[in-house]
Amino acid sequence: MILTTKKISKIYERRGRQFFAVKSVDLSIFSGDFISIFGESGSGKSTLLSLLSGISEPSEGSISLDGELFSLQSDDWKSHVRNQRIGYVPQSVAILPTLNVLENVILPRTLAGENFSKRTRSTSGVRVRALELLSDLGIQNLAGDFPQNLSGGELRRVAIARALINEPELLIADEPTSNLDELSAKKIVALFRKEHELGTTIVVASHDPRFQNETSRLYFMKEGEIAETDGASL
Repeated sequence: MILTTKKISKIYERRGRQFFAVKSVDLSIFSGDFISIFGESGSGKSTLLSLLSGISEPSEGSISLDGELFSLQSDDWKSHVRNQRIGYVPQSVAILPTLNVLENVILPRTLAGENFSKRTRSTSGVRVRALELLSDLGIQNLAGDFPQNLSGGELRRVAIARALINEPELLIADEPTSNLDELSAKKIVALFRKEHELGTTIVVASHDPRFQNETSRLYFMKEGEIAETDGASL
């Protein structure tokens, strides 16, 4: 898998003036990468990740997956890619209030139905896979609880488990450890390490220095622009 961006920009308007949330970004993500993107709040990290996941469209430039341009594909194609090939953890977590934790985690497989045709690493059923992920994240005991009874940090961990349930080729996560206690943050970093070792390509936007030690490539964003760094100046 290769996800490539060519000069992508995202332009918004504020008080009658245009500004670049993301500005002319060239980035290639290869199978096996573990990429961390650092930068201050408002630097464009979240916008870039929403573009990479296909949630939003660039104002300029192009994004392609294995040579297929996102802009030329149907909504059904994009939905299929996000469900089976790209796991996305947004900064603002959205969990369905009418489903319990386990049902929320399993939802992407449920939505795929008979169209779930990929070969997975796990030989266990989807329910066992979901419980294993919740256990890795320290919240297996919450499997039967409903979202309204969970804290923000617990909801974030549910969203991570949900993003990983279909064993995506690429995991894109926006501030996955923000506002979490030390133990919970360590569990997330450990799970990301485990999934990466099993073959998942990972892109993380974060302020958490723990991810610096996990990455194959490290980037810094400022005012919508991105540059590779060795981490010494972070």
